[in-house]
Formats: sequence, C-alpha cells, structure tokens
Amino acid sequence: NIDYYNNILDDLKNQIALFKGSYCEHIYNTSSTYPIKFEAYFVYLFGVEQMGFDGYLELDTGNAYIVENNLTNDLSLLNNLIEQGGLKGYLTLTEFNLLIKNKNPSKIYLLNGLDRGTRISPPMWDGELPKNIDSEIDKTTIYPLLNNSRTIKTAEELYFIKKICEISAKGHEKIMRECKNANFEYELSKIFQVI
Repeated sequence: NIDYYNNILDDLKNQIALFKGSYCEHIYNTSSTYPIKFEAYFVYLFGVEQMGFDGYLELDTGNAYIVENNLTNDLSLLNNLIEQGGLKGYLTLTEFNLLIKNKNPSKIYLLNGLDRGTRISPPMWDGELPKNIDSEIDKTTIYPLLNNSRTIKTAEELYFIKKICEISAKGHEKIMRECKNANFEYELSKIFQVI
C-alpha cells in the first residue's frame, strides 16, 4: 500500500499542502466560551498548538511555514520554533498570497478524511487562494499518508512508548494497593503524580 502512495507523490515539484491549525469549536449557547480544538495533524507537522496559525508545506523541499490567519495574535512563540529549526519561517496573509500567486503550484493538497474509529474529520484548510491560479486541488491523498505515518513507529519511539507504559503500570499498581473506599479521586491523583 505504501508503494501506491509513493507512486502518487513521485513528482513533488511545485506542489504544496495546506493545513488548518487550532480553532474554536462553536457551541450554540450564549453563556459558554468556545473551547479551543487542537488539531493533532497540525501539531504533529508544525509543532504549534496555539490558535491563529495555518500551515504551508512545500512538498519538493520539505520547507514548512506558519501562516497567519484571522485569529493570529501572538507571534512570540514562532521565533522559538523557527530558531529550533522546525519551521522555515512565518508568512503574513499578504506574503502567503503573493507566494502562492508567484509559485502557481501545479497541485495543492488539502487534509480531508474521516477517522474510522471516532467518525470525526480533521478540519480542512478553508482560507482563500489568490485568484488566477490554475492549481489542481487534491483532497484525497494527504489524509491516508499522514494517518499511516503516525502509526508507523521508529525504534526510538517504540522505546519511549514502552517506558511510558511501564511507568503508568507502576502508578496504577501503587494506586490499587493504596486506595481505600474513602479516597477521593484528587488524592489518588497525587499518588499517581509521584511515580
């Protein structure tokens, strides 16, 4: 199956992918605040949980950029991410539109799919593209590729997952030994946090 996707993405020249970042989920209740939804795929690719940013990825170079959106308010965290080498840079909406217009990518990939377990779709990038570009829009390729890449683990990732499970198991065993009928959940939580 991976060979199939490798064949699809053989020619990445002048192709990009756009991702929607974290967002507020609107609840139809006037007395509620809107909870922030962290988009796991976006955090996985760009390392940013805060609202106000979308992502732009050049598939031929691997360069990743954060793009402001209408919720952008805090740029201080981006400097740290850029200095660490995780991001190539930051683009304002004006810079992004100019870049897309000049690049006129042959294909633009958008994250779109449905998780079989949760029946939830990740949010799809919903910004406006500059007029007069003739890019093909692909909404089917990126989701299965990302889904598969998140399930394939390196030896280092497997080592850390195993360690985390061991620590968690020790904590649960200790709580089972020490809990009494009168314990409150917050008291048990303190025991677990010491592990």
